[in-house]
Amino acid sequence: MLERDAYPLILMYHHIARPPAGAKIKGMYVTPGQFDWQVGWLKKRGYEFATFADFSSSNDAKQVIITLDDGYLNNYTHAFPILKKHGARAVVYPIQRDLGRTGVSWPDATEQTPADMMSAGQVKEMASAGVEFGSHLLNHTRLTDMTPTEQVEQLEQSRQGLEALIDAPVLSIAYPYGAYDDAVIERTRAAGYRYGVTTDPGTNPAGTDPLRLNRYTAKGCKLYHPLKFRRMIAAAERQASGE
Repeated sequence: MLERDAYPLILMYHHIARPPAGAKIKGMYVTPGQFDWQVGWLKKRGYEFATFADFSSSNDAKQVIITLDDGYLNNYTHAFPILKKHGARAVVYPIQRDLGRTGVSWPDATEQTPADMMSAGQVKEMASAGVEFGSHLLNHTRLTDMTPTEQVEQLEQSRQGLEALIDAPVLSIAYPYGAYDDAVIERTRAAGYRYGVTTDPGTNPAGTDPLRLNRYTAKGCKLYHPLKFRRMIAAAERQASGE
């Protein structure tokens, strides 16, 4: 296990697109314009964009890890060009068996609007450009609802399959639905993952288990204007500094 003084600020995104008509959770949709502004603002504020493979252990480094869950096609068509524009890196968590599928939704998800997913070829293109990929399992299901055997299969096979696709180590996992417990954490560790990101909000001070990393949710929609994003980052910075 890697010992650290503290971890970078970690932000969680899903869709980089305008919310479609009928979307139940419009905050899951950050428009390309909003994402462009947020990444640009973080850059102006002095943040370096890191991934789990390359972030610095220096206490002087002001770093942020942008994470995008599920592997939506709009992460490729909209987020990827914006990341390249700003020279920013990110970590994307696709569901392996949904790569290349269209009209995807999951029975247990609150947001049921069908969505198209990025393809294996697009994953390879993004990876070759410096985007890091982590596991979101083979299927978008809760690890806590599985048997131990199913957990091991999902954890190991998703990591191995993704590594074969991108020809690079897979260091991290995003737990679908943010579902984990102590047993899941230990099986995740045994499966070879070094980092795990949750949906729990907050920073990650010294002593944080690297398989239980908190993330702040970056939201979209018309009412979520730049002031709220700036306030969220300021609150995270205060928490990280112990104020």
